[in-house]
Amino acid sequence: MLPIYILTGFLGSGKTTLLNRFLNNEKLQNTAVIVNEFGDVGIDHLLVRAKTDDLIMLAGGCLCCKVRGDLLDTLEMLYKQREHGEIPKFERVLIETSGLAAPAPILRMLLSDHFIREHFQIAQLIATVDGIYGFKHLKRHEESAQQIALANYLILTKTDIAKPKAISKLKERLKQLNPTAHIFESNQDLMELFENDNKEDFFKIKNLEKHSHHSNQDIQSFVIEYDQPIETKMIGQWIQQLSRLRGQDLLRIKGLVYIQENKLPMVIQGVQHVFQKPTFLEKWVFNPPKTQLVFITRRIPKQMIEKSFHAILNARNPIERCQAASILLEIT
Repeated sequence: MLPIYILTGFLGSGKTTLLNRFLNNEKLQNTAVIVNEFGDVGIDHLLVRAKTDDLIMLAGGCLCCKVRGDLLDTLEMLYKQREHGEIPKFERVLIETSGLAAPAPILRMLLSDHFIREHFQIAQLIATVDGIYGFKHLKRHEESAQQIALANYLILTKTDIAKPKAISKLKERLKQLNPTAHIFESNQDLMELFENDNKEDFFKIKNLEKHSHHSNQDIQSFVIEYDQPIETKMIGQWIQQLSRLRGQDLLRIKGLVYIQENKLPMVIQGVQHVFQKPTFLEKWVFNPPKTQLVFITRRIPKQMIEKSFHAILNARNPIERCQAASILLEIT
């Protein structure tokens, strides 16, 4: 399956500069880039030849495509052209979002489409953060907070002209909002973002903090763990309850589940009401095995998630399992 990398970040935070840097790197040859408009990317110096009105061939075997119709249509078109030999066999897709776009609807759309699920997988969500105006964006724009909260990698830009104390303070704020993200400065080697395609690294959680963290927009990041094997049916019913009753504020879930029916770790990944079909890793990334789920929510406290989780695991019959759902409707 082809990995998809999503590059997000608020207006003026340096997405275009970073995208150009990626396209100039030999290690990222054979990359398909999807952008809103060619003019926003500034890739004239990389232009080799135009194939169609919607497709530009770039140096190094890359190609650039603007969204045609909608994103799903564009991805399907690129994949079919790749398979028919009409364009180079790109190895990955890099999607640059609008600066005002919240990533959750984009992730939800990709996870819910059958064709995309069959041929692509979401590898990383990368967010640029303005080293000078990052705090201001967080205070004034919920989109900025969501971009940061949902990202696997945060790239601090303009660090060469920002004050060191301000950068240090901003990093602490980012760790509060997203304790599981890898934080880099834009002047560092960023190829790690693309070298860690495999799912095992995707679910290794670094710098994990044990408490919930809040942003000005009531976005929280937290982890729940459980060290006993779980019946697959139970975890499935719990996920259904979460997505049905609180899906709008369930910005993202990702993690591994220790199930009774299989010795291998089951991968769960979802956005709001949509969950990807469960898959399995080839081995556990930690020993002994345990369930470990990372949540990014809006106005859903960790205590509520944990309480509903344990209620459904301890339920003795279908009636008690249904009653466990009422916990998710409690007023906090």
